[in-house]
Amino acid sequence: MITPQPAIAHLDRLAGASQRLGWPARFCVQTGPRLLVHHPQRDDIHLTITVEPHPLTQDPNLPHYRLSTGPLIPCTNLDATLAAITKTLTESFGQRSEAVNDAPIPNGTTAEEQEKVDELLTALKRQGVQVWHGNATHSWWALVPDAMTHDGTREARLLESPKPRSLIDAIFKARGRHTR
Repeated sequence: MITPQPAIAHLDRLAGASQRLGWPARFCVQTGPRLLVHHPQRDDIHLTITVEPHPLTQDPNLPHYRLSTGPLIPCTNLDATLAAITKTLTESFGQRSEAVNDAPIPNGTTAEEQEKVDELLTALKRQGVQVWHGNATHSWWALVPDAMTHDGTREARLLESPKPRSLIDAIFKARGRHTR
């Protein structure tokens, strides 16, 4: 068992990171320390997250986040935990923006340029990249399932950008490709 103080420290770190992404979080301690991460537009939609010891060894020195939807993620991998939260709250509850035209066209952008951006975002979605506009953060977000790591392996990565075009560039860069 992980004592409450270390568990709260891990949950507090996750709460801060979650809130920076626009996902409100609050603590609940009635049945042990746990974190509720809410959908920004629906307070009744949330994930419950607890901290548990390593599942095989029960070693409290190897804590893991347990999401109420099932995933168990090492507390050392905050990015993977945030990606799982984002994926669950956007996919499971149908709040991912399907229309890529939700953001205003930046000044100086022609209709043809905006159309190309829309086409690229739509193509990326078909390739498994989740793209949405965060109403709380006023940023564009993407969950890239096959982002390149420094050691050449691939893993899921969460990206943020103020504009769709710069998000597309970041997606291509994360996937090890160049934009055209």
